[in-house]
Amino acid sequence: MGLKWENIDLEEKTISVIQTRIYSGGFGVYEDTPKTAKSVRKISIPQERVTLLKQLKLQEDKRRILIGTKWIESGAVFQNDFGAPLYPNRMYVWFQNFLKENGLRRITMHQLRHTHASLLSYLNMDKVQISQRLGHSQLSTTMNIYTHLFEETDQLISDKMSEEFFKTGTEDGSKK
Repeated sequence: MGLKWENIDLEEKTISVIQTRIYSGGFGVYEDTPKTAKSVRKISIPQERVTLLKQLKLQEDKRRILIGTKWIESGAVFQNDFGAPLYPNRMYVWFQNFLKENGLRRITMHQLRHTHASLLSYLNMDKVQISQRLGHSQLSTTMNIYTHLFEETDQLISDKMSEEFFKTGTEDGSKK
C-alpha cells in the first residue's frame, strides 16, 4: 500500500520497494521503511503489469481533471476517488470480496506472497533469485519458509533428468 508513482519506472519495467503504508492500533496509519535493508529493492515487472499501470495512471489523470481543486496530490498508486492514499486494509477488503464473488478460496494478502514464491519455484528459478525478489536478507530465511517448494522442485528436476537422460518409461528403470 506504500507504492507511489515515483517508485515505478514504466520504461525500465521496474518497481522500487522503498516504503510501506500500514495501520497500527497504537499509531494509526503511517509510512515506514520495509523490515530490513534487503527488503528495499528493485523488482522487474512484466509488460502486462506495465500496461495495466499505464491504464491506472490514465484513469487517475482523468479523475484529477474532474475533481479539480479538491484533488489531493499524494502520489499514491492505490488511492481513493480524491487522490488520497487508500486506508491500508482497503485492498484486503477488496481482495476478499473479489475471491468471494469469483468462488475462490479465501486467502490473505500475505499468502499472495507465498503464491508468488511458489510460482517462481515452479518456474525453476534459482533459490538466490527468489530470495532476492522476496527481499529476504538471507537465503536461509527463504529456505526455512519455502523448503517444501524446493523439495518439490528437486523431485521435478530428478524426474526431468530421468526422462531426458535415461529415457525410461518403466518403474524399474529398464529401457523401453
